[in-house]
Amino acid sequence: MKSIIKLMVVFLLVYSHSIIAQTSDDYVMFLSLYLDPAPGKTVDMVNGVKAHNQKFHADGESKAYLWSILSGPRSGQYVWTQGPMRYAKLDEGLTLEHNIDWDKNVTINCRRVHSIHMWKRSETHTYNPDSQVIGGKIIARVFKLKSNSGAQAAVMEIVLKIKEVCVAKKYDLARRVYTSEFRSERGENIALVYPFESFKDLETRIGLPSTFAEDYEDVHGKGSLAEFQKIMDDNTNGWYDEVRIPVK
Repeated sequence: MKSIIKLMVVFLLVYSHSIIAQTSDDYVMFLSLYLDPAPGKTVDMVNGVKAHNQKFHADGESKAYLWSILSGPRSGQYVWTQGPMRYAKLDEGLTLEHNIDWDKNVTINCRRVHSIHMWKRSETHTYNPDSQVIGGKIIARVFKLKSNSGAQAAVMEIVLKIKEVCVAKKYDLARRVYTSEFRSERGENIALVYPFESFKDLETRIGLPSTFAEDYEDVHGKGSLAEFQKIMDDNTNGWYDEVRIPVK
């Protein structure tokens, strides 16, 4: 059975041949992967992940979290994340004991363990006024970039403009922005993460406030929203939301 380290090798070969250059030693990055439970094995898989995390991923850069996915193309699956971590952590490798435990507790209960990403947070684009903690309910809004070379830069410029609206209007929310360190063949290279406490919160706001369109033009000028939409249409194949619920 495949261990995490073998999956990482596959990921590196399939999805990318280069690493986006690090501009600073001070960064926030997470490793994430999806777990698709085998039929009738969901409870065993979840319990297995809990046991594995308690033994090998309880703290530090090895700290791991598990979420169930409520919406999006992978609804019904789970996402496992490790971090915050640095690339140097990967140089430590994984012990044989770790790999055996992962196979025994996790892989054996899955149809697939797939779609590994290294997500690095862009502090320049992130709006995180209260430095909310990791591990609660979140909406992960994933953009599917087109293959043109300037797509990511164009979308990130728009994402920065959205932050400027958040700052100017002092929105009472957090919006963390992550980019995939390795380009995905599906173009899923930008993710906006919106934490929320209760599903009741979604009755009034899913992501940005209902006043966002008006606020955007107030900050960036009349007609700027149309330009915003054109840039998104020219550079993305749309987006989807993953509502993620923490598994305790």
